[in-house]
Amino acid sequence: MRTISLVVVLACVAAAPAADVQVKLLRGSDVKGQLVAVSSDKLILATATGERSLPANELRSVEFPQTRNELEKPRVWLQLLDGSQIAAASVSLSTGKAVVELLGGDKLPEMPARAIRAIRFSTEPKLTEPWNEILAATRSGDLLVLKKSATREVEEGGVTKSVTTLTLDELEGTVLQVGPDSVKFDFDGDKVDVKREKLEGIIFFQPVKRELPPAMVRLKDLADSDWQLRTLELQGDELVATTPAGATLRLSLTQIKRLDFSAGNEALLAELPIETSAASVALLPKGLSPAAADWFGPAVGKRPGVAVIRGSTPVTTTVGLTGESSVTYRVPEGFKKFAAEVLLVSKVGTGTDVEVVVLGDGKPLVKHLLSATGERLPLAIEVDIVGVRRLTLQAHSASQGLGALVDFQEARFTK
Repeated sequence: MRTISLVVVLACVAAAPAADVQVKLLRGSDVKGQLVAVSSDKLILATATGERSLPANELRSVEFPQTRNELEKPRVWLQLLDGSQIAAASVSLSTGKAVVELLGGDKLPEMPARAIRAIRFSTEPKLTEPWNEILAATRSGDLLVLKKSATREVEEGGVTKSVTTLTLDELEGTVLQVGPDSVKFDFDGDKVDVKREKLEGIIFFQPVKRELPPAMVRLKDLADSDWQLRTLELQGDELVATTPAGATLRLSLTQIKRLDFSAGNEALLAELPIETSAASVALLPKGLSPAAADWFGPAVGKRPGVAVIRGSTPVTTTVGLTGESSVTYRVPEGFKKFAAEVLLVSKVGTGTDVEVVVLGDGKPLVKHLLSATGERLPLAIEVDIVGVRRLTLQAHSASQGLGALVDFQEARFTK
């Protein structure tokens, strides 16, 4: 089992008081107290009833008290290769090293420029979709992504108006230096300085795909940065951590919103790729549109259900099946249990009975019959999956009814 290398030493002096936190567990009630110690296998809190030790593999998150510190607005956004999203005040880059100044004035230790996937200098909503399209495309060099605007006259209701359209353009070459006002760029051997005000951002070429170690913890700070962390350690009143891409973070506890341990301890099926899926189409009406037919297949996040916060966005964690469908996932390495709360969605007395089956490598692990006349309360299931490579969820309707909807709420692998 992978473990998190965490060593915390808290000084019991006024200058570095223990942090009051609320710990959310994968199972069970929240725990409040003062953070005393964290190691690779446990977290220790001082609570009202005494000291309590919590195994690290049972943690979902550690919530820090909210502060009212007013931070300046970000002027630059960085995306690291490991998926970390950093809202910052400034960034400079030279000779393969990048220096990032966070909001509030703190500077990160120098990080390797190759740890950065992209730098964006604005977040104009209209340009987010084309920016993401360029970010996802293949390339053979660094890209400068330039903003372009065009103004045209249009007539609405007899009134002539000027309409300005924003678009993005690309320039491929090599980024030599990023300064406070301009970017030095090599374009076909010509070295040019491009004003940053003309740029939407920079996307760096990665000639070799890097295999990074997994993130064990996610950190959300007051600036809404989302850090993927491989290691972390408390030094006085600061958290010192490293990301899988090799960046080092040093952040005051007063700037932290949340430590999310579920990245290493929990894997939501709704966030994992589906390996295979199947649905019976025998009873579907002829001539049904593809979009309508798709509704009867396995659904991930398409129906309302239990939601968790990912970054600042609520994400539906439900995997939904109709009365005759199945879905298969590959079990991530190191996970030992599957858990979910199964619910027959239709109203009491309507629909049909449904048998839900969980299979490991094709062999039944657990079966439950959900009665159409029974209470509509989630049924908690937990299955040992040690040694299982593929997990399949099935729903079988007793009468082949199309209206039988089964939700596996908070379907997850845990350690």
